[in-house]
Amino acid sequence: MLEVKELYCGYEDIEIVKDVNFKINKGENLCIVGPNGCGKSTLLKAISNLIDYKGKIYIENIEISSLSRKELSRKVGLMSQNSE
Repeated sequence: MLEVKELYCGYEDIEIVKDVNFKINKGENLCIVGPNGCGKSTLLKAISNLIDYKGKIYIENIEISSLSRKELSRKVGLMSQNSE
């Protein structure tokens, strides 16, 4: 289960993602669609705890900020389109 509550995140004090809320139960799928620059990758980076965020992100009812990098990597994998 993944639950996102009142999520705000972005870069250099500019909020890209604002007040996002959703819950996905085991066995459900979610498709994130939108134009370039709308925050899709930023949202995924926050869920992966790669960028700072405000709000709550729970995986299996555990706030991701309380998980070590190793524990989180057992639950979340992210592969971006471009390698930097």
